[in-house]
Amino acid sequence: MSLEIGASIGVCRYMLNKLFSFLAGGKKEKRPTDSSLTDMPLSRELQRRFVHSYIEQIASEREGRVPNGVYETSVVSFVFNHERIEGSSLTEWQTRTVFETRDTVLADSTTPGNVRETANHTKMFDFLFDSLDRELTPEFIKEIHLQLMAGVMDVPGQWKILGNGVGSVITARPEEVPTLIDRLVSEYNKYEPSLENIVRFHVRFETIHPFPDGNGRVGRAIAFRECLRAGLVPFIVTDASKETYYTSLDEFRAGVTTPLISYAEAMQVDFASTIAPMLADRSLSDSLLGKLGIERPDFKDDAGFVGPSTKSLKSSLDSVEKTGSEIKSDHKTHRTRRV
Repeated sequence: MSLEIGASIGVCRYMLNKLFSFLAGGKKEKRPTDSSLTDMPLSRELQRRFVHSYIEQIASEREGRVPNGVYETSVVSFVFNHERIEGSSLTEWQTRTVFETRDTVLADSTTPGNVRETANHTKMFDFLFDSLDRELTPEFIKEIHLQLMAGVMDVPGQWKILGNGVGSVITARPEEVPTLIDRLVSEYNKYEPSLENIVRFHVRFETIHPFPDGNGRVGRAIAFRECLRAGLVPFIVTDASKETYYTSLDEFRAGVTTPLISYAEAMQVDFASTIAPMLADRSLSDSLLGKLGIERPDFKDDAGFVGPSTKSLKSSLDSVEKTGSEIKSDHKTHRTRRV
């Protein structure tokens, strides 16, 4: 290992230790929660160990670029699904090509805007990991947006100056955004991190809709990062499950909070099920697989992962329906929503 690579990994480990020292200290208030909500098979301690190992392996693989490893699998799944939800026409293969080359031009692409946003999205994923020791602030949220929309919007990283909306959802007026975001972030940082608090923040952020565009991708990126900071398995909203996600968002706004939290838990399980077999820590990997009730897969012919398998996704979403939420999909009235 070269001194340069060794030093880079050393810095990443220093930041990792600093992050977990921060999480272990500083008492915050506990928001009352409904403990009957969770069907998560992984304890908080096992999730914490997963996150610690996951972050370390991401740092290591970013230097070595392991093909189809934890890092590549995570980035491609994160970017492909979150861009696809927003209407991107890039395929999984094209997304992987952008990740591998970090190029903003694809010879066979007729949608250069999609390519630019996808390239930005891959860089933004790295930014999320490089900033894990930073507390969530309004300015930091602007930085995430800047990473995502640089070269795509005239003024990335700035709050909206014109009104926008999401279907029937009434979003904040431009002049209200600074105050509402300040209040939202302040309240979020007041409480101990939990999945419920992260989901609650996500819904309120999407309802404020502070940017002209890119709100959904920024909001989902924040949720992913805050899960890691809290020592929780992160989750990716998949294109295959987007209608459940949107329906649950609407239900949460209407006061029915359980479906969206259960959906997030289902996606946590899918993420852990995908990453656990790939962890370098075999003992931890075996413990996770045992708790998740799945066998170690054979990766010999695996070309990478871009979301849960159909069987895994169906199983996870079935668990969401057990919460009592009636989620109906009417393909005749299907529409794509950008949030």
